[in-house]
Amino acid sequence: MISLSKIEKLMTEFDSRYRAVIVASKRAKQLKKGLRPLFESKSTKVTTMALEEMISGNIGYEIEVTVDPTFEPPEPDVSSSDKPEEK
Repeated sequence: MISLSKIEKLMTEFDSRYRAVIVASKRAKQLKKGLRPLFESKSTKVTTMALEEMISGNIGYEIEVTVDPTFEPPEPDVSSSDKPEEK
Protein backbone atom coordinates (compact mmCIF):
# COMPACT_ATOMS: atom_id res chain seq x y z
CA MET A 1 0.00 0.00 0.00
CA ILE A 2 1.23 3.47 -0.87
CA SER A 3 1.33 5.96 1.97
CA LEU A 4 -0.65 9.17 1.74
CA SER A 5 2.50 11.24 2.29
CA LYS A 6 4.09 9.70 -0.82
CA ILE A 7 0.99 10.49 -2.87
CA GLU A 8 0.95 14.08 -1.59
CA LYS A 9 4.64 14.48 -2.46
CA LEU A 10 3.97 13.09 -5.92
CA MET A 11 1.20 15.63 -6.48
CA THR A 12 3.63 18.50 -5.82
CA GLU A 13 5.78 17.31 -8.73
CA PHE A 14 2.98 17.94 -11.24
CA ASP A 15 1.47 21.25 -12.27
CA SER A 16 -2.00 19.89 -11.51
CA ARG A 17 -3.62 16.87 -9.91
CA TYR A 18 -5.50 16.30 -13.13
CA ARG A 19 -2.25 15.84 -15.06
CA ALA A 20 -0.94 13.39 -12.44
CA VAL A 21 -4.11 11.31 -12.77
CA ILE A 22 -3.81 11.30 -16.58
CA VAL A 23 -0.17 10.15 -16.42
CA ALA A 24 -0.98 7.40 -13.90
CA SER A 25 -3.97 6.29 -15.95
CA LYS A 26 -1.98 6.07 -19.20
CA ARG A 27 0.79 4.10 -17.52
CA ALA A 28 -1.72 1.74 -15.90
CA LYS A 29 -3.29 1.12 -19.32
CA GLN A 30 0.16 0.33 -20.73
CA LEU A 31 0.80 -2.15 -17.92
CA LYS A 32 -2.61 -3.73 -18.42
CA LYS A 33 -1.89 -4.19 -22.14
CA GLY A 34 1.24 -6.15 -21.26
CA LEU A 35 4.12 -3.68 -21.10
CA ARG A 36 6.65 -4.71 -18.50
CA PRO A 37 6.82 -2.88 -15.19
CA LEU A 38 10.01 -0.86 -14.67
CA PHE A 39 10.70 -2.72 -11.41
CA GLU A 40 9.27 -5.48 -9.24
CA SER A 41 6.23 -4.51 -7.25
CA LYS A 42 4.54 -6.25 -4.37
CA SER A 43 1.22 -5.23 -5.87
CA THR A 44 -0.57 -6.95 -8.71
CA LYS A 45 -2.83 -3.94 -9.37
CA VAL A 46 -1.74 -1.92 -12.39
CA THR A 47 -2.86 1.40 -10.89
CA THR A 48 -0.72 0.84 -7.80
CA MET A 49 2.21 -0.23 -9.95
CA ALA A 50 1.86 2.91 -12.09
CA LEU A 51 1.78 5.13 -8.99
CA GLU A 52 4.84 3.36 -7.55
CA GLU A 53 6.72 3.96 -10.79
CA MET A 54 5.73 7.62 -10.72
CA ILE A 55 6.78 8.01 -7.09
CA SER A 56 10.16 6.44 -7.84
CA GLY A 57 10.70 9.02 -10.58
CA ASN A 58 10.84 6.48 -13.40
CA ILE A 59 7.86 7.90 -15.29
CA GLY A 60 8.05 11.23 -17.04
CA TYR A 61 5.71 13.16 -19.26
CA GLU A 62 5.80 15.85 -21.90
CA ILE A 63 3.22 18.50 -22.59
CA GLU A 64 2.61 18.61 -26.31
CA VAL A 65 1.44 21.96 -27.57
CA THR A 66 0.08 22.15 -31.07
CA VAL A 67 -0.56 25.45 -32.78
CA ASP A 68 -2.73 25.79 -35.83
CA PRO A 69 -0.73 27.96 -38.25
CA THR A 70 -3.92 28.96 -40.07
CA PHE A 71 -5.63 30.28 -36.94
CA GLU A 72 -6.34 33.99 -36.96
CA PRO A 73 -8.04 35.61 -33.98
CA PRO A 74 -11.30 37.37 -34.79
CA GLU A 75 -11.24 41.10 -35.25
CA PRO A 76 -12.72 43.00 -32.30
CA ASP A 77 -16.18 44.40 -32.91
CA VAL A 78 -15.94 48.16 -32.46
CA SER A 79 -19.48 49.18 -33.20
CA SER A 80 -20.79 52.55 -32.06
CA SER A 81 -23.31 50.93 -29.70
CA ASP A 82 -20.46 49.71 -27.45
CA LYS A 83 -19.03 53.17 -26.92
CA PRO A 84 -20.15 55.08 -23.81
CA GLU A 85 -22.28 58.13 -24.45
CA GLU A 86 -20.52 61.47 -24.17
CA LYS A 87 -22.16 64.34 -22.29
